[in-house]
Amino acid sequence: MDITRLSDPLGASITGVDLSQDISGAEGAAIRQALLDNVVIVFPGQKLADEDQERFCRNFGELELVRTGT
Repeated sequence: MDITRLSDPLGASITGVDLSQDISGAEGAAIRQALLDNVVIVFPGQKLADEDQERFCRNFGELELVRTGT
């Protein structure tokens, strides 16, 4: 996994991790730290189903799910 600063004062791009798969504890910790350090993080090139995004987000705490449509 590579974390690259985008600009000052905030922003980082994270590549080399497939968010459609389970992430390791070390990857989760690195992502959490990148968010704390950079305020905004982006994951370019990810193609996530709704379920993948939910699973990824659960690594960082309880979710409040709001479903729209059918």
